[in-house]
Amino acid sequence: MPGMTDVHVHLTQTSGTPWYAYFTQKYSIAYATTLGLTHALEMARGGFTTVRDLGGEASAVVAVRDAVTEGRFPGPRIRVSGDPLSIIGGHADAATGLPPELARAVDDAHLSPPSAPASTNARRPSASSPQRGST
Repeated sequence: MPGMTDVHVHLTQTSGTPWYAYFTQKYSIAYATTLGLTHALEMARGGFTTVRDLGGEASAVVAVRDAVTEGRFPGPRIRVSGDPLSIIGGHADAATGLPPELARAVDDAHLSPPSAPASTNARRPSASSPQRGST
């Protein structure tokens, strides 16, 4: 049944891959882009004409979207939501579930997994923000 829309896809990631695998050299932004092109073709073959990618590496997903839009590769219309927003300790916080000393190191280094927000100073808590581990 062609014409379907999927509003929650991760084109540049593969289902079942552990989150830590994306920190290896194999999973570069270039590799994520090739995965995205492959998955876009699979979605089109499955009858999806529009998809919305959530939280993927923005530059990779935008490259996939542009290549498909320009007709260089087959695929559905791709909407890119960009980086997710998260509160400290929320779903997209890279340090969630880590031991406190490692969580502080991740926060200090502004590290984020591919599905988490890009590193920005906006993620830094202000003096009035609740700190991780505070009650």
